[in-house]
Amino acid sequence: MTVRYHHRRDQQIPAYMCQRDGIENGRPACAAISGGDLDQAIGHLLLGAVAPLAVEAALVPGRR
Repeated sequence: MTVRYHHRRDQQIPAYMCQRDGIENGRPACAAISGGDLDQAIGHLLLGAVAPLAVEAALVPGRR
């Protein structure tokens, strides 16, 4: 997948596109996914996974 950005209300919004076949063979993109909500959901999942590890690392004696 590749990412393209477009502007909406002065914000850059990503759109993920599956277009390898289109590039290689002159066909339309096989899939396009709006990335605004997707990026936000992945960000929340990432922070949920990383935050407990950061707290644990901060509590380990001798590590700063």
